[in-house]
Amino acid sequence: NGKKTKGKICELAERLTSVESQLDFLEDTDKEWKANPPAARENRGRRNNLRIVGFPEACEGRDAAGFLATVLPEILEMEFSGSIEIEQSHRSAAQPHPDGRPPRHFIVCFLRHTDKERIRNMARDKGRVTWKVHHIMFFPDYSNAVEDKRRCFNQCKKMLHEQRIKFSLTFPAKLDFYTKNGGRVRFDNHAKAMAYIKNL
Repeated sequence: NGKKTKGKICELAERLTSVESQLDFLEDTDKEWKANPPAARENRGRRNNLRIVGFPEACEGRDAAGFLATVLPEILEMEFSGSIEIEQSHRSAAQPHPDGRPPRHFIVCFLRHTDKERIRNMARDKGRVTWKVHHIMFFPDYSNAVEDKRRCFNQCKKMLHEQRIKFSLTFPAKLDFYTKNGGRVRFDNHAKAMAYIKNL
């Protein structure tokens, strides 16, 4: 019926966007490598990483990877064909606060990029993720230079949220979204993106 067909079309569009984002990542990484090999190497090394914020200090015991591999499918209400394989996981290097607040975030390196992307997408789709009474948030793990570029789009993202327009911020810092009439737009300049969104 019509609803199923529309759902399939939306699903195919999301898959196409995901593939295009992967191609963009490879293209932009290649450009970055030619311009600045050390920075490119750093970001490529973080490609399978997520920063996970909100778990209280010491909740993981002595096995952070085992704790997260068990807890993440539960709080995201998702199933994996096998177990989540985490190559390594540790708390951020900052010294913990005496009372454990705010807790240090986890830096998690997944063995498979597909697991990392699926977890991030599920967390985004779920909206609010909680473990016991704690709000858990998921963020990509990029170099400081890339984080600064992406931070420039914060106001644009806020405006798109307010208009209920889905978007993605692809590597290194490209804002990508579909307008309400179905047209796709992409910006690597936050000022131009802001001007466009204000006129939607």
